[in-house]
Amino acid sequence: MNRYINQYIAIPAIFVAIIVIVLSKFNDSEEVTPVVKHVSSTKPRVRGGDSSVSAMSSNRIRRENPSISEGITSNQANISEEFWRNLLTDIQTNDEFNDREMGNKLITIASNPKAPESIRQEAIADALVFIDDENYEHDIKPIAIRTDLPDIMHDIILDDLLNRPQPTALPLARYIASTNGHLLAEILDEYVKSYESVTAYPN
Repeated sequence: MNRYINQYIAIPAIFVAIIVIVLSKFNDSEEVTPVVKHVSSTKPRVRGGDSSVSAMSSNRIRRENPSISEGITSNQANISEEFWRNLLTDIQTNDEFNDREMGNKLITIASNPKAPESIRQEAIADALVFIDDENYEHDIKPIAIRTDLPDIMHDIILDDLLNRPQPTALPLARYIASTNGHLLAEILDEYVKSYESVTAYPN
């Protein structure tokens, strides 16, 4: 009989032990979970990353490799040259412009100091072909009287002026001759005086 009593006592004890073990496991899992979450939250981000770190890395690369930034500047210069070349070509090949419109649009490019000198040189040379004698002074004067043009552009303007009929060329020549600091002032002053001396004493 004692054996049966011991069995009845042992069975509840076993259930109690099982319950205690389960509860202890449950408590352990609650303590572990926040730790796991905390650890996972501290992992570095693989995608995207910190923009400040990326910027610092880029700056370091540029400092250590100055050729990269120089290459960017060079590419921008090439793009600029290409832009102006395409703009000039578009105007030169546009059949919708009459001669005077063509000339004035080319003068606009030639007048722009941001355009490459070679583009400006070509633009002014072509513009003078399309500007007729009737509109010569009005259309070419704004650029011709400027003192900040490259020397080669002054030479092109001078060569064209000297090949115009004198009644067409003289008004602009007189204006340039009286412009202080103009590269062509002296030579055009002589041109004007030469013409005036001939007309003052006709044969």
